[in-house]
Amino acid sequence: NAYDSNDGLSPDEPFETLGRAVQPLLPGDTLSIKAGIYREPLVLSKDGTLENPIVAQAYPGDEGKVVIRGSDVVKGWTFDGDGVWCVYWQSLPLLDYPAGYPDVDEYARRREMVFVDGTPLQQVLSEAELSSGRFWMDDGAQRMRLHYSGDPNVSQVEITVRTQGVMARGRSYHVFRGLRVEHISPDIWIGAMALGPHAKVEDCRVEHNNGVGIGAQSDSAIIRTTSNHNGRIGIGLSGNNSLFDSSE
Repeated sequence: NAYDSNDGLSPDEPFETLGRAVQPLLPGDTLSIKAGIYREPLVLSKDGTLENPIVAQAYPGDEGKVVIRGSDVVKGWTFDGDGVWCVYWQSLPLLDYPAGYPDVDEYARRREMVFVDGTPLQQVLSEAELSSGRFWMDDGAQRMRLHYSGDPNVSQVEITVRTQGVMARGRSYHVFRGLRVEHISPDIWIGAMALGPHAKVEDCRVEHNNGVGIGAQSDSAIIRTTSNHNGRIGIGLSGNNSLFDSSE
């Protein structure tokens, strides 16, 4: 019964997409999101206020079951032999480091992430390094190659394609509750949850993202939240007067 032509004002008339659901949000509004995997970003482009923040939360009872995921399921794998499978793939551009920042190596600049039935594979930089549980982005042939003992066409293989998870950077007074944000490959120093000042994050899980997990600005609060297995920083708080409590 979820359609973007619905009014979105009751569980019986829900919107289908996050993009449609955020359009009418004004200060004091609450967006409640039902359990599911949402393969699109949650972008808040309006400010709340101190007295009336904009709230984006899991529908009551669905806490931890609302998943904003930056990967897509990929089928059509062909067998190369010796346990290696491949699929046509155009990857995200390499990260650009700011001027004066040490460019460590190609691993740090690459943005691919591959998950098989939820388990992350390890990236390598050459075909010679491929072995069980590893993948290689063959840029020359535009092929993603992975070494896998089964048939990836009958497993769920997910590859990261999106650079935004929760985006409210530069906006103020938002509250996020009970969300999971996964498989995002943001631009350098931009969080998978990229928040502005006066943000509150409660009971969220931000995991297996390529870069910064949560980035927030002054007067923000991160409460009962986990941010693990992110490539660069788990949680980054800039500015002053922020709270980090009961989190990991």
